[in-house]
Amino acid sequence: APNREGFQRVEPVDAASRPVSARPARPVVDFPEPGAAAIKKELDKSITLAMGPLGLLASAFALVLISFWGGYRIGHRQGTEAGGGAPTAQNAAWMDLVPVPQELPNPGALSEVPAGAGPEASESAGDWPVTEADLAFENPGNHFTLVVDQHNDNDLGWGRALANYQYLISQGMPAVYPRTRGDVIYLLVGASPDRDSLDGLLKEMQGLPYPGSQDRTFSTAYRERIENFF
Repeated sequence: APNREGFQRVEPVDAASRPVSARPARPVVDFPEPGAAAIKKELDKSITLAMGPLGLLASAFALVLISFWGGYRIGHRQGTEAGGGAPTAQNAAWMDLVPVPQELPNPGALSEVPAGAGPEASESAGDWPVTEADLAFENPGNHFTLVVDQHNDNDLGWGRALANYQYLISQGMPAVYPRTRGDVIYLLVGASPDRDSLDGLLKEMQGLPYPGSQDRTFSTAYRERIENFF
């Protein structure tokens, strides 16, 4: 009802008497516990992701090695028990896979190449007999010789050295079979106990035409001690 001021009075509402709206109850969901199969599946998936392709490949390789070694040991044991220590035909295939140490060649069976001789010399030693010039060169009483030509120590150098060696012999020179020192082939002529005894031979060599050339001679010939070639 309106009061004295003309306003309608509103009675307070009791909270207890206010209607309460019903709230929906929270549904109860029953989560089933994972079984053994589900747990194994998740575990295998985790292992696969952790190992990756390289890990799986390494595991497979290890299994193959273990299987191979186990089969070999079983076959070898069966063979020795059946044959009194000798492997049988059943495990012969396994035994063939095991490497057998090879015997080293006897060093004494290898052909020896004399010092100072090149590859061509060792193959054709019978074609070049020992001459008086070779014997004089190896005589301990002689100490000096003439170096008349030099070539590289290879197949081409040996071919040229032997050709010039034969040329010098054809010219009547006391040429010594070519000698090597380091990587050089030396063509030597004469042998004498002293330097002065080679003066005449040196002048003759320096004027001798070089084979295959019209204006070249052995002008660079010089004396050297024989001991330097041993």
